Amino acid sequence: MQELLSASMWTHQLFVGVLYLLAFLNIYFISKEQVFAALVKQIDFLTPQYYLLLAAILFTGLLVWTVEQFVLKISVILMIAVWIVIFVTSVMKHRKYRRTGYGDLEAQKAFKSFAIKKYISDIVLLTVVVAVAYIM
Repeated sequence: MQELLSASMWTHQLFVGVLYLLAFLNIYFISKEQVFAALVKQIDFLTPQYYLLLAAILFTGLLVWTVEQFVLKISVILMIAVWIVIFVTSVMKHRKYRRTGYGDLEAQKAFKSFAIKKYISDIVLLTVVVAVAYIM
């Protein structure tokens, strides 16, 4: 059982690290790219990976929580809350992205601003959760 816990924790931490990387990549691509058509290709490539990582983090987190016999700690509550916030803001970003047209420069600018703020908040939230998890 201890091997399952350590392997699940390692995998969970790996997925969180890759989510950090994807958030930084998204910020880089969104702020760098001037042509919206080129940005669309990058968003269409990275968004499914972001959702896949969120699902993997949820699965491995639930697996770790199960092995720990569903002990409810403040760090677990915080992790669940942050996961929900990141998922909901990702859905909001995706809906805003789908409504953005190629010719509507104001909507493109608003989308880029929202997406950068979203990924920065994801990084901040993940950092807070990681800090709280290591403290507790």
